[in-house]
Amino acid sequence: MYGYNEHGEGMHGGHRRRGFMGGVGFRGLRHYVLELLNDKPMKGSEIMSAIAEKTMDRWKPSPGSIYPLLRHLESLNLVNRNENGSYAITEAGKQEISYRREVMRGFGGRGGPNTVIDMINEIENYVNYFNDVPDQAQDSIDALEKLAESLNHLLEKLKSKDN
Repeated sequence: MYGYNEHGEGMHGGHRRRGFMGGVGFRGLRHYVLELLNDKPMKGSEIMSAIAEKTMDRWKPSPGSIYPLLRHLESLNLVNRNENGSYAITEAGKQEISYRREVMRGFGGRGGPNTVIDMINEIENYVNYFNDVPDQAQDSIDALEKLAESLNHLLEKLKSKDN
């Protein structure tokens, strides 16, 4: 059977794609929230702000996404709500994070870059790739030249601010 339940989870094993950069479904958001709560207890509003900060404001989940998810995680005993309204991860939640990290380790991915240094490293990885297979970049010389000009313009702008 195809379709989605009230949590956005597909009845055929998939999930709805939404959010930024190709989409983050309910399960993706679940992982973000558990990772944040693994660091420290947080209120729903703090979780929304932390995700926005970690994604450099490319994505800020809405209250309509966060609070139903927190209630769901609480029903699964993955988080507990404290008296002050913050949520804390449980031992079961920590085990889920550990399992997810182990599964994802085999895929080599970690999601999108979170910092400027991560972005620079990712760009460098693509440059190294094109150095290995220049024939794949041959048809994109104009686009690469435009990118090089943009990077040079950025460097000049940043250097002029230092002086």
